[in-house]
This record gives sequence, C-alpha cells and structure tokens, in this order.
Amino acid sequence: MRTNYKNFELSTLVLDLDAEDSRYVRPYDGDVDGVPASKRKCDASKFSSVKKRITEFERLSQECNYMSKLTTTTKFISWRVSDHDIFSITLSPSSSEPDHHVNPVTKEVLRWNGVPYIVQHSCSKTIAYLRRRQQLQRRLQPDLGDETALKSALLACDDFQDLERLVTNTIQTRSGRELVSKCSETLGRACKSLAKKTPPAQMLSFLNNLIMNMDSQKLPVSASVLWCAYQSSLSCGIFSTAQKYLKLLHNSRPLRGTQISRTLESLGEAIAPQNPGDAGTMREADTAHQLLAIYSLLTGRAFEEGMQQSSLRDVLLQHTISSMAAHLTCLARLGAFRTMWYVWRTQYQYVSDDFSSHKGGVSGSSLADTAEESSNMAKVGEASSEENGKTFKTRAFTHAIREAIKSNDLLLELIRNPDFTRVAEDYNGNCQLDMEAIINSADMISTWGHDRQLEISPERINIIFSNDSIGGSMLALQHYLSEFLTPAAD
Repeated sequence: MRTNYKNFELSTLVLDLDAEDSRYVRPYDGDVDGVPASKRKCDASKFSSVKKRITEFERLSQECNYMSKLTTTTKFISWRVSDHDIFSITLSPSSSEPDHHVNPVTKEVLRWNGVPYIVQHSCSKTIAYLRRRQQLQRRLQPDLGDETALKSALLACDDFQDLERLVTNTIQTRSGRELVSKCSETLGRACKSLAKKTPPAQMLSFLNNLIMNMDSQKLPVSASVLWCAYQSSLSCGIFSTAQKYLKLLHNSRPLRGTQISRTLESLGEAIAPQNPGDAGTMREADTAHQLLAIYSLLTGRAFEEGMQQSSLRDVLLQHTISSMAAHLTCLARLGAFRTMWYVWRTQYQYVSDDFSSHKGGVSGSSLADTAEESSNMAKVGEASSEENGKTFKTRAFTHAIREAIKSNDLLLELIRNPDFTRVAEDYNGNCQLDMEAIINSADMISTWGHDRQLEISPERINIIFSNDSIGGSMLALQHYLSEFLTPAAD
C-alpha cells in the first residue's frame, strides 16, 4: 500500500479553511448563500416521483372502475365480454411485454371492461378479470320489453364492428334472439347504412351466421336483412348463396324494380368482368361453376338436376320491360339461346318503363316446361296485346344479342360451334344443353372482348325466334349471325 500511494501533507491553507474563524473564509450570508432546505422539503422532493405514480395509478383505477360499471349496467353495448373474447386471449401467445399478444379488437375489449393495464401482460390474470366482468354482465340480460333500447343502440353504431359485436352478444340468449328478430327491420337499415364502408365478405359472414341462427330457432328476419345478405352474396360472387336468399326474399316481400335492375347489373358484370382481378369480388377459381351458378340464379335450373329452384325468373314476370330486357342480355352473354327461345313464348303485358314507350309490365306464367305449353301461352290475349308483345320482344331480343356480342365478340366462336344447333324435347332438356355449352365454353364466355358495334336486324330476329321449331330457330340464328359477323372476323 505504501509503495503504491505516497504520503502527502495537507497545506496550511487547507487546514486554515477548515478552521473556525479563518481569515480566509467570509462569514455566511443567507441572501447570497441561500437557506438550506428543511427536512420536510427534502422528504417531499425525494417522494415526488412516487406520489406522481400513485396519482396516475388512482386515475387509471377510477377509469377502470368507470368503464367496468358502464359495461356491467348497460344492456346493449358492443363491448361486453363474450366467450370468443376469452377464448382468443387464451390462444394468444404469452409474452412478458405488455400488449405484445393483444390484437386491436381485444385491446378495446380490455379497455371497455376496465382490465388494469398492469395485468394485461399475464394471460391468466387477464382471463380472471374478464371472467369476473362477464359474470357481472350476465346478471343483466335483455328481455322482450327492450325493443326501443335495442333499436336506438343499433342505429347508434357507426362502425360495423360495433354492430356485429352488439348483435352477436345479444343473441346469446333465447330472449335476446327473439328481441333481435323483432328489431330486424332496424337492423337491416343499420346494415344498409354501413354497407358502403364494410367489405362485402365481412357483411355476408355476419348476416349468414345470424340468419342461420334465427332459422334454427324458427324466428323470422325482416326483408331488409335478407336483402343486405342477398346483395353481399352478389358482391362476393357467391351466387348459390344469393339464390337461397332470393327464395327467402320472394316469400317475404316482392322485390322492387330497382332491386331487380341492380341484381341483373351485378350478374351482367360478373359474367364477363372488365377487371377480373378486382379485390372486391370473390370469384370462384372454377369459371364454369361460377357461370352455372349465374345461369341457375337467372332460370332456376341446375346442371344435371330436374327440380326447379327459386330464381329471378319467378319475380321478373311481375316487373318492368327493362328488367326483362336486362335478363335477356344476361342469357345472351351466357350463350343460352335455347332458353331465350322459351322466353320468346312467354306472355307479356305492359307498364310504364324507360326501355319502351309502351305502358305496362311484364306478367304471365313462368317459362313452359314444354314447347307446346309455350306455344299455347303465346296465343293468349287480344290481337292488340299480341302485337305490342311482339314489338317489345323483337326490340328486347335484338338489344340483348347486340349487347352480348358487343361486350364479348368471342361469342362468335360459340355460335359457330356445331353443337349450337343441338336441341332436346323439353324445356329442362334444352336448359341442360345450354349449361353443357356454358361448361365447354366457360373461358370464352367470361372474357371481356372488344367494343364492336353491330347492326342486328330486328326483322330477322323476329323471324328466327318466331319459328315454332326450336331446332329450326337455332339453325337460323347460327346461320344469320355467322354470316353477319364473318367480314368483321377476318
């Protein structure tokens, strides 16, 4: 030690400075040197950070208590704890980092139910809090006298997630399901207002689960809810589901003309989409299956099935001329000319419509199951009505064929196919042939072609489809269109 650190002596100055009454040190002046802090102030400064944390803890505690009380005492609030919330936290990966395993929705659930932030890093502690909150909330269940409160809560939802959680939590009990059934008209309006800013797939998933739940309990839902589900199905390109909802809609309340027109517009775009890669649609990988589903929705006929299903055909006969014209255009885009031959033989009357200057709507029986029944239907009515019907049909069929080939000039190859003139003995058999043609030419039908302007002769179309023989009619149509389009194809 002595070798490492040499001895030294304090100077006299240092010793003098330390001495009392040293002449080298001035006297103490409180104004200049300040007043030493008291012990109390020193203690307060030492514990100020602790007090700040205590204050923040008390604030968070009061906020948690308030949020917990709010969700416990309010019947219709979106953020009540559900079994799904507890299950999702249970399956979340544990982490020592707070919020590491918490997704945004669960974060809101924890906040609205007053779960302290300090325990959210622990899965077991979080679940314990949520289960206690859920037990308290279940003491207050909805009953049939809460219609006004539920309607107000539904209309107050400005986000689809809030609406979905509110309804899902309410239907967990029998009385809640009955209440939602009674308020389903309001629910339909709420869904309609949120439809524009909600992905169709998300809306369809919610409504499909809700309708299935209600159906299992034999509880009705309003036509507005069914319409939202139907529209979502069309937007997603799931036409088999749309057909199911169409049947429920038809039994619940007849569709309006605007709803029919919107449906046919969606179908026309789905047959040959201009933007196949649009992320807003959920087109099937199998194009043929997609087109067959559209054909079934239009006609009620399914491939290799003889049973008639609900379809737009069941409601079109009660609507306007333009709706029927749009229906014909969809059939023409599918290349279903045999089916169109039967449509020609359906009786029509007229209502005011933009498509025609005549007055009247489309009414009469459904498409005939046989050619003989169709021919008999065409003979019904007065001579003037028959003449008006023939004029409308000629214009509508001409427009449909022209628009179909205008949007997809590859239909020319379909028309030139030798199988185009194959016919069956009855309506269902010819529908099956149309569906076979759709399967064989699906890629061609679903292609958006060039914008080709064609002058289709209404007189020739009238002669072709007026032929009492469907085979002769298809042969004449094939000959006419092939001859007409040959110069443009070269």
